[in-house]
Amino acid sequence: YYALFGNLLYCYQNENDPASVTGFYFLESSHLKITPFSKDTSSDHFGEHTFTITLLGGKTIMFASTILVEIQSWMDAIETNKIIYMSRRLEDNEASSIQLAHRVEQQDVALHSLEMLLQESKASISDLQLLCEDLKSQLASVNSHVKD
Repeated sequence: YYALFGNLLYCYQNENDPASVTGFYFLESSHLKITPFSKDTSSDHFGEHTFTITLLGGKTIMFASTILVEIQSWMDAIETNKIIYMSRRLEDNEASSIQLAHRVEQQDVALHSLEMLLQESKASISDLQLLCEDLKSQLASVNSHVKD
């Protein structure tokens, strides 16, 4: 038995028994295809209408029903959930991109502030070097007057 929840297809051993889950499949990369009916004598699940889900990696699951509308409903539900899942992923990616762009903008502002601080520091160092040269000159002048 199978249950569709979002982009996941859950497999159950017993119908209406959530504890009997035997696995699940991610459907976002799956391919659906209506397939011609072939009666598999090794199975007790027959139907006039069938479709397959081919999963990433090549695993194929076949669904069969005597009611075509059931097959179409399953296929529509799977495709709709895949679209919803991909839309949500796209929205999440867009939100992440916006956050990243905001962080980059903040870092650009911080970088600009640091560049301005560096320029101011270089100017201060240059001023201090000139002052130091002036003080050395004055000290040399004082030392020469003291020796005289």
